[in-house]
Amino acid sequence: MKIENVSGADVPPSVRQRTDRDLGDCVRVLAEVHERDGYPVNWPDFPDAWLTPPSLIASWVAELDGRIAGHIVLSRSGEGDAAPGVWGARTGVSIDATAVVNRLFVAPWARGHGIGALLIAKAVR
Repeated sequence: MKIENVSGADVPPSVRQRTDRDLGDCVRVLAEVHERDGYPVNWPDFPDAWLTPPSLIASWVAELDGRIAGHIVLSRSGEGDAAPGVWGARTGVSIDATAVVNRLFVAPWARGHGIGALLIAKAVR
């Protein structure tokens, strides 16, 4: 999907690997999402650390019109993760061989541009 930026050019959203420099903007977007949608349910004491869990495999951000518009993390699964446990029971795949998508959010102002789908597709790849 495309939007029209200030210059009038069509600019599609893009996804790239998150850097440490992005964390401040990610926290600001997360605060907008928390205020609007209540995610995460409990606001973390250290949101930048919450966005970088110890089990982190990779993280990405989406940009729209030059701004951070979304975020996703891919983490190693752990004992408390229900979905990998169910998947493992059905398939025989070890929970240690699965990954979990988490810390997924899209800025309220950027919704409707396919950003969530772009982030999920990146994590799947």
